Amino acid sequence: MPFNLPETEQPLTRAMPIYAIRTRLLFLVSILALSAVPLQAGTKIIHRWVLTDQPMPKLYKVLVIGVMENYLIRQELEATWSCLRATN
Repeated sequence: MPFNLPETEQPLTRAMPIYAIRTRLLFLVSILALSAVPLQAGTKIIHRWVLTDQPMPKLYKVLVIGVMENYLIRQELEATWSCLRATN
C-alpha cells in the first residue's frame, strides 16, 4: 500500500529577496556611474568662431561635418583634405 505524503514546500527566507534587491541596486548604481563618465569629457561644439579680443585657441582635434547631396563633391573635398593633412 503506497503512502500518499503531501509534497513539502521550500520555506521562504528573507535572504533571497534581500539578495535580489541588493544585486539589482548594485547593477543600477554601476549603470548610473558608467553613464556619468562621458560627462567628464572636455568637448565643446563651436558652430562658428567670432573674431573677438581673445586669440584663437589651439585645436587638438577637429571634427567637420558636411552634408552634401552630391557625393562626388564630398569625395573631392575628402581627397583635398587628406592631401593637405599629409603635407602638415
